[in-house]
Amino acid sequence: MGRILLSFLVILVAVWTGGLVIFSAFIPDKVVDTDSATDAIVVLTGGDNRVATGIELLKEGNAKRLFVSGVHEDVLLNELVMAARQQNPDLSCCIELGYQAHNTHQNAREVVTWVKANNINSIRLVTSNYHLPRSLLEIRHQYPNLAIVPHPAFGDKDSVKHLRLMVLEYTKFLITYLTL
Repeated sequence: MGRILLSFLVILVAVWTGGLVIFSAFIPDKVVDTDSATDAIVVLTGGDNRVATGIELLKEGNAKRLFVSGVHEDVLLNELVMAARQQNPDLSCCIELGYQAHNTHQNAREVVTWVKANNINSIRLVTSNYHLPRSLLEIRHQYPNLAIVPHPAFGDKDSVKHLRLMVLEYTKFLITYLTL
């Protein structure tokens, strides 16, 4: 019985490790589509440079609206813009904040609710490159007809931190994939 259990665990670890390698190969290392205009830009908070990237895209005219999902309840728009190290003082006309989401599943729900309420047909989704696969999976599961242009944000280049994030994100992706 012990050998069977050990064999099963070895196979499970080998399959999980192989999946991690495949998952890592699909993580974007650059922005593929920089030109497509969308109805809105959507940022999922939580990682380095996500909000700054979204605001920069808004300033460049990639869309006329920006929705930031998963904002802490105590954060105001001007604080968020300043924290993103942005100079343009009057973006309040074009940015909306979502305060309901505390995880990726809730981000997807909050985004889909906002998209439907505002008759949005296409979004440029800004989140960390390692977070894109799970975010896309969650949003597409809840709203399959929404056109999404993935736009990875790149953060800390520390390889140990990045590896830890990849392992954690791959595990979360697997759980999400298996439970949807």
